[in-house]
Amino acid sequence: MEYQCRLCMDYVIRLEGSHLMPKWVYRQINKNVSTPITLDKKTNIGIMTNTQQKCHLLCSVCEGKLSRKEDYVSAFSHYGATPLLDNYRQNEKSENNSVAILPSGFDKKQLGYFALSVFWRYSINHRFKSIELGPYAEKIRLFLKEEDEKSLEGIYIVFNLVDSRGKESTSSISVLPLTYTKKPFGYHQFLCLGLKFSLIVGNNTPPSAAKLCLIRSNSNEVQITPWEKDNLVKESTGLVYSVTPKGKLSKNSS
Repeated sequence: MEYQCRLCMDYVIRLEGSHLMPKWVYRQINKNVSTPITLDKKTNIGIMTNTQQKCHLLCSVCEGKLSRKEDYVSAFSHYGATPLLDNYRQNEKSENNSVAILPSGFDKKQLGYFALSVFWRYSINHRFKSIELGPYAEKIRLFLKEEDEKSLEGIYIVFNLVDSRGKESTSSISVLPLTYTKKPFGYHQFLCLGLKFSLIVGNNTPPSAAKLCLIRSNSNEVQITPWEKDNLVKESTGLVYSVTPKGKLSKNSS
């Protein structure tokens, strides 16, 4: 029996068990937290679990390609070898102190490729699907396969840093891809260890999306947001107190 790889679309004897969120994210969270808590915004349920979300989606060649992109990005997270929060320089031309310049030699297109691959994986799997990308999922697949920027018409990937240095309780927070519906365009976000990504798709996207896009913009600016002011972090930490605890979490909270 043969199975079809969801990226290259070739048929192979075996599909790899692909992490939807990179393995290094889970590894770091498990170092900081004895038993991580998974919060499901859709069902409003919280569960204590060490389970890593994986699906059989890719052939070995495509899995290796995406893994190499993930390895590059891992070095720049809060706990990586060269965290971006410790290696940027202030943008002297900006009046906004939260706008900084990415370090020389940093390949922001690889960062964009990585983020698109995470959004794509969470949109095409059935078990852990958290966002719906419609026709843009196929455009992203073509880009991930060929790395041709022409495939990304109407698609923008924007990045900013969430600064939680000195706050261990929040520095390991990661948020799986989710969708904001009250927008005139498609708007999705996820956060992993201080690296926050926004996927903006559609015909009515704001001009700032094109200006800051990791793939197609020449800008080397990045916005830095204190964790206590970041909307995604505030929403996620607030969810901790509103979800219905299940399993071990239910016992611990009683």
